[in-house]
Amino acid sequence: MRNWVYYMQEGLKSMWSKKDNELEINEYGDDDWATPEKENVMKLKEQIINDIESNPIVLYMKGTKDMPMCGFSSSVVQILNHYDVEYKDVNVLEDSEIRVKLSEHSNWPTIPQLFINGELVGGADIAMEMHNSGELETMLDTIK
Repeated sequence: MRNWVYYMQEGLKSMWSKKDNELEINEYGDDDWATPEKENVMKLKEQIINDIESNPIVLYMKGTKDMPMCGFSSSVVQILNHYDVEYKDVNVLEDSEIRVKLSEHSNWPTIPQLFINGELVGGADIAMEMHNSGELETMLDTIK
């Protein structure tokens, strides 16, 4: 019993004796060591930006263009398929962090999210409205 108390006291002494300027700072600017989770989140954010910038059309959706998993995603897939355009689809159901980082990037809370030429067009309702007005066809003609 005495050994346990001694080690606890010594451990607490060493924690209390560190001054604020002695804390080790990691690459994220805090004293929490880089974890695989933090590194994955940073890579995910970079991947989202890269996908949007390097693909003329990107659809973040639930499911895939071959198998949409929600009605809103399915409607945007049907619209894009109507125009016979190539596009990258990203399944947000594969990783819950995709939705979080995507929404932080786009400031748009819902899925699906359609990006054309690096700009957020919107979700299913906006894509449908633009399709019905002919505005989407005009936008897509510039990238064919």
